[in-house]
Amino acid sequence: MNFIHLNVHSHYSKGWGLGTVEELCQAAKHLGMQRLALTDTNGLYGLIFFLQTAQEMGITPIVGSELVCEKRRAVLLVKTPQGYANLCRIISARHCDEGFDLIREIRKKREGLIVLSDDPKLLKIFKRDSRDDLYVEMSPGFQMARCYAFSRKSGIPPVATNRVYLIRKDQFRLHCILRAISLNSKLSRLSDDDICRNHNFLQSPCAMIDQFP
Repeated sequence: MNFIHLNVHSHYSKGWGLGTVEELCQAAKHLGMQRLALTDTNGLYGLIFFLQTAQEMGITPIVGSELVCEKRRAVLLVKTPQGYANLCRIISARHCDEGFDLIREIRKKREGLIVLSDDPKLLKIFKRDSRDDLYVEMSPGFQMARCYAFSRKSGIPPVATNRVYLIRKDQFRLHCILRAISLNSKLSRLSDDDICRNHNFLQSPCAMIDQFP
């Protein structure tokens, strides 16, 4: 039962995540996990603390970030030192370049990075460049059947994630309140795109395996 969470957000994903880095690592250890990724949105804000905490708890840390720009998104995981440098450059461009284009920047700086995405356009373009380290991200509740069909048709292998924003399922209500505050909106006006799903918590390997063929 060696499922690894590869899309995980802490409270450093402002307005979305709830758990601290320490809480995420503690929960992962309690569930018997030996590896865990931290992929906060558009940044590496908790990286140093994550590396230290994971090491103290006997967990192998996986460094990454979920890059989001307009309707484009991709999870980038570091594979090599060059990949870490490229991820830092992409994140800097995301915050500093007014004309930032996610597809263009990743194509220019993809070396040493593993790319996960459910964006067909992005995946098709990257596949033309190289098939290596490219995966279709499949997550329950996020058009998983469509992603699986695209994976089979394109030949790009699938990878399972749960887009973790919560430590426990009972934090979903608190997440909705946080999103309403961030969007200056009423709870009743939040759409599905404004919030995560109530299953986007750090589920056990067994629970995750049960949700996939």
